[in-house]
Amino acid sequence: MPQLLDTVPASTDGGMENKSDVSQHRARRFCFVATASFVGMLAMVAGFNFLVNPLAEYNTQLVSPLIPTTRREKVDYLQRATAAPEGIVLGSSRVMKFEPRYLYEVTGTNFYNAGVNYADPYDYLAIVRFYRRRYGRAPATIVLGLDVPSFSDAVDTDLRLGSTPELFREVADDLAMQYRLRPYRDAISWDQTKQSLRSLVFQVRPSSRPHSLVHFTDDGVLVYEDREQQLHDGTFDITPHLDYTKSEYEQRVRGFSELSKRKLDLLRKFFKSCETDRVEVHVFITTLHPQLADHLSTTTSYNERRAELCCVLDECQREFGFHWRDFSDIESYCGDQRDFVDGVHPLEPNTRKMIDTLWESCRQDHGGGSALQ
Repeated sequence: MPQLLDTVPASTDGGMENKSDVSQHRARRFCFVATASFVGMLAMVAGFNFLVNPLAEYNTQLVSPLIPTTRREKVDYLQRATAAPEGIVLGSSRVMKFEPRYLYEVTGTNFYNAGVNYADPYDYLAIVRFYRRRYGRAPATIVLGLDVPSFSDAVDTDLRLGSTPELFREVADDLAMQYRLRPYRDAISWDQTKQSLRSLVFQVRPSSRPHSLVHFTDDGVLVYEDREQQLHDGTFDITPHLDYTKSEYEQRVRGFSELSKRKLDLLRKFFKSCETDRVEVHVFITTLHPQLADHLSTTTSYNERRAELCCVLDECQREFGFHWRDFSDIESYCGDQRDFVDGVHPLEPNTRKMIDTLWESCRQDHGGGSALQ
């Protein structure tokens, strides 16, 4: 009989290893393709948002941005002007009603209002340095309005400073790396992508773009077209604008537990620069509508931070020799609560009273003289 041989099945280890290698190769290839596709998609989104630039965060101007570009406008004016204004007004939109013509009546000095949206000490220093670079000297006089919330670390420096190269280069070394990285982070955000699409719709269909309700005069003063017309007609209702400002400023002051050391150091650097250049500096804390002031005093730490800023200004005044006043309360300059367009933006009757009070108090503090030397 033929001998029966034990049959041993062929080993499958090699086949299993081959299958495992193939699976790992496919997994690696999938991860690579997925990652490359994701990175490529982010790059496309970032490039799209960079070119459209809906929030004026980048130095591209292919499409009109959705928000004001006051830094660009004010820099363009100073670049065009052949004769340097002897004085400049610095601050946020809350100083944009300080009229150079009225300042000239009071002081005899030609001014330009260089106020920009959401200004903070980086803007003050950048604009003064740019002025010096443009005209070869510092301005003779500066009127500076300080917003208390701008000294919170929770309130970021406006990215429109970074998208204005003439200003950005003046403070680039002072800005934190976090500020420099923010535009890149924003470029891949869904929110900015939505704004880019909205901006393109307005570009294709100009009639759908909301009409701008503000404009600037040749000397930099802001004009509220609709609200001032309503005030003239006696139909203006400040209530919704006050409510909006209460909500906005309550949010801006939330978590404001101390003044930013970084921004205070920059403010001192600004004052030191002005002292070195013998610039006459008049500083004030910007005003509030009484209803907003009452609201912030009961719901936030605004008054505590304002008191701290006042102490800082007292110290800096002794060190650097400028003049300052706190105009938070309208009674400090005999203001009228009817001369506001919302909780933080005064109209000309109030800004003129502030100018009068600022210069009169300066004359009293300096024995009748007007210059701060």
